[in-house]
Amino acid sequence: MSIMRKTDFPQRMTKFLVRRLEELREQYGEQSPQYQALALQYIYDEREDASTTEHNDKHYEAGVQFDGTKNVERLYQHHCCIEVSFNCLSNCRYCLRSNYDRFTLTEEQMDANVAYLRSIAADEVLLTGGDPFLNLRRLRIFTDKIVDQVPSMRVIRIATRVFTQDPGVLSDDVITFLSKLKERIRVEVATQINSAVELESQEVRQAFKKVIALGIPVYSQNVFLRGVNDTPEQLIDLYFAMRMIGIEAHYLFHCIPMRGIHHMRPSVDKMIYCYEQLVNAGHITGRCKPILAIMSQIGKITLTPYNYKKLDNGYVQLRSCYKYSDRIAYNPSWELPEDAYVDDEGYLCINYLDGED
Repeated sequence: MSIMRKTDFPQRMTKFLVRRLEELREQYGEQSPQYQALALQYIYDEREDASTTEHNDKHYEAGVQFDGTKNVERLYQHHCCIEVSFNCLSNCRYCLRSNYDRFTLTEEQMDANVAYLRSIAADEVLLTGGDPFLNLRRLRIFTDKIVDQVPSMRVIRIATRVFTQDPGVLSDDVITFLSKLKERIRVEVATQINSAVELESQEVRQAFKKVIALGIPVYSQNVFLRGVNDTPEQLIDLYFAMRMIGIEAHYLFHCIPMRGIHHMRPSVDKMIYCYEQLVNAGHITGRCKPILAIMSQIGKITLTPYNYKKLDNGYVQLRSCYKYSDRIAYNPSWELPEDAYVDDEGYLCINYLDGED
């Protein structure tokens, strides 16, 4: 597979985001935390091309090889992640998939992916990308195939950032599609919001409320980013703003170790400190507190005192409860990452590159 270099990942923003940045500049000033919280997510920074310890072009390899499947990733036993397309409205500078090849699933590839889901009796699938809502016709075809041909399927999740990147994409056609799909299967919508300033726009709030009004859960997985949300006050504002719209808090992730984003990666210790100030100081109710986690190369790991240890070499040691034997059994093509190992009990562990403060 050819790899796109970070320099080939251009700055790209919707007209809506450009307008919002200008509004924030005028309201708060260019050096303000409010402006920087959005600018750092979307404006190219020359530090992206610096040589750093983060050297991977892709964060993890979990692809399934099964009779023509395309971009089916499987790290867990009962559900899969499928990238429908790598087309996006805007290029997030810390994107997990910034170096993936650009593509859109063909109908033949959809059929192969559906056949795989049926063969493993999958009960949940996450459709992501890129942004699935950018080709509604293709998304409708794919979800119809899944519902009609995978009798074990119980939940379809759709991941999107159109709410905050261009809320106008949430058209009547999209709302009708979601409403009809919800009648056939449980639907959940995943998004990502990293700062309360992303929710200041009335257009954004209304877009979220249109989907929530359908009775479809909308949840956000947020990334801990330097200059965006790396203070307790910024996190408090973020999670309170989410709650007031009805967006569920899910994971608060550490920013992954991938080439080009060293300058956006605080340390895991700082994330833990800010998280403690968020959840253990009485600032917000437990109804809107996230789960603290690391998206590692062996899977998501929720941090506890028993599975996290800071090492002296710039890494943190993470111990999961994923059994290596289980992983290989349900995804035979999966390979143990370079910094991962199997402990004496057969559990997958990994030395995860820390960030810096």
